[in-house]
Amino acid sequence: MHTDAYGFSVNPVIEENLRSLALSLKRESDLRLCEWASLAEGMADAICRLLDDGFLPSEAVMAFIASLPDDPFLPDDTQVSSVFAASERASLCCILTDILKERGHALCEGDFLPREDAMPVVAYVKNPYADEAYSVFAEEMPDLTVRYASSFDEVVRQLVSGEVGYCLLPLEESGGLRLSTVERLMHAHDLRIARVTPVFGPDGTADLRYALVCQSVSATPYQAEDDRYLELRLPLGADAVLTDLFIPAHLLSFSVYRVQTVSFGTGEDRDPYLSAVLCGQGADFTALLLYLAMFCREAVVVGLYRNLES
Repeated sequence: MHTDAYGFSVNPVIEENLRSLALSLKRESDLRLCEWASLAEGMADAICRLLDDGFLPSEAVMAFIASLPDDPFLPDDTQVSSVFAASERASLCCILTDILKERGHALCEGDFLPREDAMPVVAYVKNPYADEAYSVFAEEMPDLTVRYASSFDEVVRQLVSGEVGYCLLPLEESGGLRLSTVERLMHAHDLRIARVTPVFGPDGTADLRYALVCQSVSATPYQAEDDRYLELRLPLGADAVLTDLFIPAHLLSFSVYRVQTVSFGTGEDRDPYLSAVLCGQGADFTALLLYLAMFCREAVVVGLYRNLES
């Protein structure tokens, strides 16, 4: 027996066994990393061939992903934990994005967010809070004009019918509590969040968040200091889905802002799901969006937005 630097007694046999185990694990990790790097090279080759055939970068990436099986690159060892598998898959996506960037084909968030230009007209129910939110959004979108409506249902109807390009809706109360009426409307019509801003009302005491809502997701310009949020809708009851989301999110330095179960209707008409929001300060979500497209296809992107007054 001998003592370590902290004065604890150490059995030399145990110490040597631990040292050997650590070395073995490092070698295995290095080997797996080389395997993933080789796989990423092959994937990059396939994507580059599509680019050479005239595909746009976004088209090439999505066409390649569409050619993959439903659950690609499952570990050969069925005993490998889902946590370990998710972390390796996240590493693969990071390596792939780096290789494509080195080859002059850098991916971006927009490659995974099919964008449709919306007319700069917004509908909303007029009140002091909505007016305050509109003034914030109008600073970024100076061509924005207004059509007032008498109810949230009417606001959404105008958006879905194409009469307006956006609608303005109260999204959350203080503490991140999502408004169920608005959540129901957004889910029923498969709407997306373009931008979010806090509002405080005429006396400055309110604490609400209003959202500019549209029919497609788009990545808007941002600064390094901006808080940015990726909102997802996930099927309820699939425990692995949360692991597949949170492990790579953690590895890519994103934090969990909110996760909640949402359900509408009763009995057979119930449509429960998980609503998850990830947050990153000035972070780029490209690698995570690639991961979701490849390995977590159940996830639906509801919005990629920033808090305009954070």
